[in-house]
Formats: sequence, C-alpha cells, structure tokens
Amino acid sequence: MPINFHWQVQDRVLLIEHIGQLTVDEMDAALTRYIGYLDSAQRPFHLIADWRRSLGYPLQFSMVSKSMSILRHWNMGHIALVGVNPSVSFWLDFFSRLTRVNYRVFKTLDEAIRFLDEIDRPQAVSG
Repeated sequence: MPINFHWQVQDRVLLIEHIGQLTVDEMDAALTRYIGYLDSAQRPFHLIADWRRSLGYPLQFSMVSKSMSILRHWNMGHIALVGVNPSVSFWLDFFSRLTRVNYRVFKTLDEAIRFLDEIDRPQAVSG
C-alpha cells in the first residue's frame, strides 16, 4: 500500500501518510526517500507521520540502521505522530532507548500541526 510524502508547510513540515498493510520493501523505500529529503534540506524541518490509515508496520530489525540515520540526522526537527498503533509504539520505545528522539503522539493531524507551529513560533522576550 502507499506511503505518501508531501509538504504540509513547504520546507518546514513534511507529512508522511502510511496507508494500508505496509511491506518491508515499502518501508525501506520510504526510509531511503526520507533520508533524501533530510540530506537535501537547507535547514532542519519537522515530520508528521500519520498512521491512522495503516493496518500494520513490519517489524524488521534490518531497518534499524536507516532509522537511526534519520533520528540522528542534523536536519531532523521534531516528530509528531498521529494514530500510533502497537507496532509503531514498539519502535518508538526501542529507538528512544538508543538515542534522543524529539517526538510527541497526537490523536489528530490538527493537534500535530498546532504543536509544530508552537515550536516554531518565536517566544516573546519578557523584560
């Protein structure tokens, strides 16, 4: 099934939608594509990973190296996850034990977008 990439906010928030039952090959190709986005970015950007229409996530330890490259990438901003399922939760727990991961889980896409907007909003300086 498809994994769709598009900019929610150009060069600032990338939305990746995971749809249906995903295969190992599809996930591997998506990880490679995402690394390409990170490598070509001029500055860090955020990710929204939408899992609401996914029927499963392949549990393959062969994807750990690519996933770690993403999580440790100099252009990786915050990660907002929507519709997390047990498989995704397993991987979140696994990776958070290996490296610092700036992520939060949300029920809706709108909540995730608001969160990332708050992160990027300049903070008022009190004087």
